[in-house]
Amino acid sequence: VPAVVPGAVCHRGVTYVAREGYRPLLMDVHVPLGATAAPCVLWIHGGAWWSGDRREQPSNWRRPGVLFSLLVEAGLAVATVDYRLSREAAWPAQYEDVAEALRFLRAHADLLRVDPARVAAAGDSAGSHLAAMLALRGTGPTAVQAAALLYAVTDLRDFDVSATLSPEELLASPEGLLMGVLPDDDPDRWTDASPISHV
Repeated sequence: VPAVVPGAVCHRGVTYVAREGYRPLLMDVHVPLGATAAPCVLWIHGGAWWSGDRREQPSNWRRPGVLFSLLVEAGLAVATVDYRLSREAAWPAQYEDVAEALRFLRAHADLLRVDPARVAAAGDSAGSHLAAMLALRGTGPTAVQAAALLYAVTDLRDFDVSATLSPEELLASPEGLLMGVLPDDDPDRWTDASPISHV
């Protein structure tokens, strides 16, 4: 993964939150050269909530690794974020982390040279689920003005193989690890974590 995006001022490895008992969560911000208040895309990586990091871009594109460069070429800043993975913390930790990333971006908008009034959330797969949750639940400093969802998980309660899994297998699935509890044991928790419930 390239550490520097061509045509951008790159702020790499910025700690946006340090929660007691967890690793510091990092952000990279790539701002087009010469920009003074660039619209910003908050990129949230995929990885089934249990793997990945802020530097990852969709790997199944014909030109892997091109997303951040394309955003910068279009005059947009891109902030890429780590969040607590499901083996580190259960839901809603992941949502809390990406919401905190938005707060950080806005609080440091002048220094980073991004426009706090024009922020979008985007991601792929699990990251797209989190971007959807920001778009549907965010308010004030955690609101976004747009969202781009790449193959988003929209309903955690309705995934194809859940009916064929034993309770143990379901808890070990990406969705089960994220939630930390079976759907029947806490249906409200699963409903609240599903973007479709907030439309």
